[in-house]
Amino acid sequence: CPWATSTAQNFAYGAVSQLLALGIDILYFGSECGDTEKLITAAKIINSSDFQEKIKARINGPVTYAALRQQILGETDPALSSILDGPNDTLAIEYISAAKKLNSDIRFKAVKRAGVGHNDTESFETFANASTIREKIKTRDFDFIAKHMPQESASILLSSDISYMKNIEVAVLSKLRSSKPSDFIDIPDVSEGLENLICSAAKEAGSLEELYSLIKSKRYTHARIRRIVMSAFIGLDNSFFKTEPPYIRVLGFKKDAISLIPSYPKKPVVTKVSHIESLNEAAQKVFEIECRASDLYALSYNKPKKCGAEMSTPMIKY
Repeated sequence: CPWATSTAQNFAYGAVSQLLALGIDILYFGSECGDTEKLITAAKIINSSDFQEKIKARINGPVTYAALRQQILGETDPALSSILDGPNDTLAIEYISAAKKLNSDIRFKAVKRAGVGHNDTESFETFANASTIREKIKTRDFDFIAKHMPQESASILLSSDISYMKNIEVAVLSKLRSSKPSDFIDIPDVSEGLENLICSAAKEAGSLEELYSLIKSKRYTHARIRRIVMSAFIGLDNSFFKTEPPYIRVLGFKKDAISLIPSYPKKPVVTKVSHIESLNEAAQKVFEIECRASDLYALSYNKPKKCGAEMSTPMIKY
């Protein structure tokens, strides 16, 4: 949870560290440009000391960090000026950067994205993006879902209760309204007095979308605000920012693929909740966060579920 709700950099760092601990030697990822070497070149430039100095010198300007980074990358190499336009390319660069920080010689392979873009609302004959599919799930458009998803996935969704953020909206706003600016200081990505703006907006907003609109500006993106709000609701702080997840939790596997887990992984591999008890304090804190996030998530169904899913859901074997 601390990595999944974090910035692209922290998400990628956590994800790549997990895969490396399991011994992978090549990482495939989706990409708008589909050009592996181009992405590696962009990552090298972004991680250079010269590039970082330029960021520091201009970080207090009127644009977001993401826009500034794209601007400087284009100035450094015009051929790369638009590569950060694509969210998959942006994340791919973070995967490459994470591997470098982790001193890995892992290989990379970009898989060119087909069909509509990440934020497009239209769909082609075959492909639709995740955002559109999520909206169709909300309206229970079964024909669209069955047409644009693998049969196995569509069947699960169509026969399951669905989580809706709307169901916990008042709970999130309640948490924000009962918080002080100082409560936000240790939340990842909070800086420049943003904590004051969030508290002020929470007193006025009657919905999360209204809250985001009141806070959003050229300096603060919608995605950044959503991450901070969710971190405040769950109770996340900077403890695990720019660190590796302390253990690997196996949720399910094919019986004939268990051999893919190395005999001596570089991190503890958890297959039972009881394994957590023997791990260090950091690991136990992460599991505590996982349980809390899962229990709050249980409230987002139309018929709220009980607490304890992290403790009671069995591992999938097939």
